[in-house]
Amino acid sequence: MESAQNYKDQKKPTTTTQSLLDQFMVKKVRLDEKPSNNSQDYKTIPVNPNPILQPLPPISGYYIFPHSKANWPRTELKLKIMCEGKTSLEQNLTIIEANLNEQSNLKNIEISVLKKYIQSLDSDTRKYYKETVFPCIARLSMKTSQLFSNYTIPLFIQGRPQKVTLTKEQCACILANMFLGLTLPQKSDKLSRYNSFYYWYKKDYKGERIIVEKLKCLFNYFVKISQGIPDTLLHFHRLVQAGSNNQLSDWKNCTKFLESAILDEYKKIEDSRDAIEVDFANKYLGGGGLGTAVAQEEIMFVVSPECFI
Repeated sequence: MESAQNYKDQKKPTTTTQSLLDQFMVKKVRLDEKPSNNSQDYKTIPVNPNPILQPLPPISGYYIFPHSKANWPRTELKLKIMCEGKTSLEQNLTIIEANLNEQSNLKNIEISVLKKYIQSLDSDTRKYYKETVFPCIARLSMKTSQLFSNYTIPLFIQGRPQKVTLTKEQCACILANMFLGLTLPQKSDKLSRYNSFYYWYKKDYKGERIIVEKLKCLFNYFVKISQGIPDTLLHFHRLVQAGSNNQLSDWKNCTKFLESAILDEYKKIEDSRDAIEVDFANKYLGGGGLGTAVAQEEIMFVVSPECFI
């Protein structure tokens, strides 16, 4: 990884993974443009600088961030100190570990891989992470009440078509909360256990080398975010096939051929402008991206972390 000084001088990291992240963060593509004023297709999550808390909605249809819980002030105090850049990297990691222990039902939480990765960084990068990146992540988490009405975000329910629009800052806020261990499952929801980066942090001797590379991509994303967040939107749209589940299962027995296709063995998927990328490798969107898997689908999500939302 390039030194922090180069980040400051060039304002653009030149690591191997950065080129893909840079395209994702900066390039405006068709699905990442602001909708016209008369567009009512997507539900935009309002940003409110002075939020007024209302009764929480039923958790069956919403994810509720832990910022509304009674024990939040203790966590908030730690994040405020982190925002000022006064905590060491080791103290920041201790805060993440404490968050995971408080928010989850897991036992004996340990984040040895994340600690090992941070310890492996050169002194300039460590200093940059301490003074710039971690404070940026903490500030994003503390803005949850401004960026999400009543600390909630609607869940996409199976079988129900839904559309939601998020700003880049809202996306960064969610990823910051995931990074800090503040987006673990809530009672009565059907979310996968993979809704934080905990499985990247814990000890896994077989997948440690892979996880380190994933952590590089994640930190590279936050480096870009700390330098400025583009004023663009992301549209999330869940399409639902009409018909019963029994009818859908007949796809397994379908004997029809696919339409003709063009195969380009010299061009990358991400180089196809104004095209739709189809992710079909796993029945669960993202596959093992938040685990140790590292096939095509997982790589696509890791180099574009906003996909994890």
